[in-house]
Amino acid sequence: WQLFETMLNSGRILMHESVIDELEKKSKDLCIWLKAFPAAIVPFEPEIQLKSRELLVKYQRFVMERKLATSADPFVIATAW
Repeated sequence: WQLFETMLNSGRILMHESVIDELEKKSKDLCIWLKAFPAAIVPFEPEIQLKSRELLVKYQRFVMERKLATSADPFVIATAW
């Protein structure tokens, strides 16, 4: 866990804010722990939102099958893009 904390603090591990939102429904303890590393949280920025919209438009079938409308997946992919 110490290695994770070091990497989260240094920005070597990043997560989109939508991941936190999604985790709040599943694991409040993990969500609280991750929020302690604000340097690792990538906010909802216009560029990421535009890229995630592109993904959702381009891969509509995937969205319909997996119901990604409420998922962090497109934002995680757009963040890495």
